[in-house]
Amino acid sequence: MPGGTRPGVFGQHLAAPLIVGGLGAGMLLLALGQPAFVSGRIGPGLFAQVFAGGVVALSALWAALAVVRPAPARGRLGASLLPGLCLLGAVVGFIVFRPLIGLVPTTALMALLASVGAGERGAVRLALSAGVGAAVGFAIGLLLLPPSTALWPWSPHL
Repeated sequence: MPGGTRPGVFGQHLAAPLIVGGLGAGMLLLALGQPAFVSGRIGPGLFAQVFAGGVVALSALWAALAVVRPAPARGRLGASLLPGLCLLGAVVGFIVFRPLIGLVPTTALMALLASVGAGERGAVRLALSAGVGAAVGFAIGLLLLPPSTALWPWSPHL
């Protein structure tokens, strides 16, 4: 076949971004139930809304690229879903773990999960991703969030 495609592979190639985008849209609907701002300050729903919206936007870009470029001759849906599912898992994980272990460790763990989904396997680079995630979570927690925000598992507000 021209371009190295087979019948049916195109639909399978497009299925992964549509599945992940649909799950991201569902997570966005759930996140919209949480307030993004409370008394003029960032609220608990803002991160979840931004992350879920990011999953939807990245999935739309992924789907557009799947339409533009030819599908590979051998495509496995499970392998092509892994990056999107890791990103979506990071969104869900953030929503679940932030109230349990605090903002900084949650941000570090979800950055680690997203890095694995992006194909990173080197220990140093994974540690760097987690460290940058923790630093970003810490900076946002100190500069933008109310003082009552639980940053650590030992925070009194957890």
